[in-house]
Amino acid sequence: MRDKFAFITYRDHYIDPSNNLHGCGNDGKNNYAHLVNLLGYPPDNVRVLGDERATKFSILERLRWLVMHANAELAFMNSSHGSHVRLRTADGLSDYEDDVIIPYDLDPEWNNVITGQEIGAILAFLPSDSKITIFSDSCNSGDLTRFIHPPGHNVTFRYLPPPFDIACRSIVHNGRPK
Repeated sequence: MRDKFAFITYRDHYIDPSNNLHGCGNDGKNNYAHLVNLLGYPPDNVRVLGDERATKFSILERLRWLVMHANAELAFMNSSHGSHVRLRTADGLSDYEDDVIIPYDLDPEWNNVITGQEIGAILAFLPSDSKITIFSDSCNSGDLTRFIHPPGHNVTFRYLPPPFDIACRSIVHNGRPK
């Protein structure tokens, strides 16, 4: 039987109080209880980051910690704001859209969101026979796998919309992003 390791993060509170949520802390507590009491995860193998401690740096650091246990059964659980934004490649030559989760320390320019691509780059270090379960209640970013819903599934979208100037990156003119 494999060892079990998990990382849980939640955010009810943000630097900008107008972004605060209600219930993510309860999600974190319930996820912890479920993993430990029902699924047998040892408490010492479960890391939890909440609210002001759930900065971009800390979340990605704990996700790397989780991946270090590649031979174990792994779980990553997130409860926070989510969104999707158009981002520019490092060379500045093209744009792409990505699903994101919002850390506590979201800056006004949205330069420090956590992208699905960043999470994928960390998870890419897992060997092909690794087992990881990901739960993300992050509003409009879904499970960070791009809005896959079964036919007839009733979906309620709630998310933190990007500021107007950042949202404009997604506007398409004559078939091309502006």
